[in-house]
Amino acid sequence: MECQDVKQLLAFADRKCAELDAPELDSLKQHLETCPTCAEAAQAERALDDAVGPVLRDVAVPADLKAKVLKRLAAERGAVPWKRVLAAAAAILIAVTGGVVWLNSPATAVSEDELRQFVSMNQWTQETAKQFLKDQGLVGLPPDNFEYGLLQHVDVIRFQGRLVGKLTFSRGDECTASVLILPWKQFSTKHLTENPTSLSIRHDDVNEVTYLILFRGNLDALRPKPPIT
Repeated sequence: MECQDVKQLLAFADRKCAELDAPELDSLKQHLETCPTCAEAAQAERALDDAVGPVLRDVAVPADLKAKVLKRLAAERGAVPWKRVLAAAAAILIAVTGGVVWLNSPATAVSEDELRQFVSMNQWTQETAKQFLKDQGLVGLPPDNFEYGLLQHVDVIRFQGRLVGKLTFSRGDECTASVLILPWKQFSTKHLTENPTSLSIRHDDVNEVTYLILFRGNLDALRPKPPIT
């Protein structure tokens, strides 16, 4: 299963769906366990569903909406794969019911602390990254051998069914790297080997974590500059 197919089926990743058979569900889950990008998207889909789902279920849906959607599905089924039609129908339902909620809900106050979790302000330091991961209940410290002035994002993602910390560093076109912090008690990485052009592996014996560094470009561009003597 390719990423483009998985993204259309994320809404069904954690559900028992009659529309998807067992092999398809297994293929979807296996892809999410091996693809950090799709796993992160699935986590976002899950968080959105947890936050919005209960509200949407209390919204009165127009009586003829279901009939209109089914009629449109019947017209489209012969033109495109049914799974894509199914995803489109789900999007239509969310858009319609979501619009009703939006029109009838009071404005939500935005706090600075919540904003900092989702918007990169280029003000991360190793200490603030450490505190953020600690506040999320995650094990493991940010690695030492990076220039933290280049840290763009600190995220919590679901990787192989567990929540882990992810740090994203970037120096323009020279290099971009994503660092996954994997505790030894939860993940075995002994079978992995480094790739000089895309994957670096660093083991921290003190904190008992492994840093998987997926990068593009010259990784040395993200390292701290040696002190001037």
